Amino acid sequence: MNARGSDAADPIQVLADQDVNDLVPVASFTNQVGHAEVVHIHAILNIYIGGKQVELPTGIGNFGFPLIHTHPAEFNVVHFHSTSPHTFYLGEAFAAWGISMDATHIGRYRVGDGHILTMEVQRQGRGAFVPSKLFGDYAIQSTGEAKGDRRDVINIRYT
Repeated sequence: MNARGSDAADPIQVLADQDVNDLVPVASFTNQVGHAEVVHIHAILNIYIGGKQVELPTGIGNFGFPLIHTHPAEFNVVHFHSTSPHTFYLGEAFAAWGISMDATHIGRYRVGDGHILTMEVQRQGRGAFVPSKLFGDYAIQSTGEAKGDRRDVINIRYT
């Protein structure tokens, strides 16, 4: 049982035990309006809970002019922007979403009692997927914002 209902509910609905009205702005994830953007990268974040793919909600991080956010027209693409040089980490995207995540859990889904959490990464959309144990400490990489840019593809699975 979770804060919003049965554990048997669809993971898309209960990953964080929250709804869109629960999201709270995080001051450290807001750009300085009027300053030139020096970092603009994207990552594809696929999360699977019990075999079901979770669709990232529209509006993650959308507070003013956000550093980290999603757009409704792009399925599971996370945007990272900054007006100063900055290395973005996967954990920052989860923080902007309001969900905690590390090697022991993703939101309310915890490792143990037969459940495992795995992560694999395809760097800049090239080559094979490689297992990673970095989780929130994974540094996002991309070749830039040009059309056809190479985006990191990150798959996280809770089974």
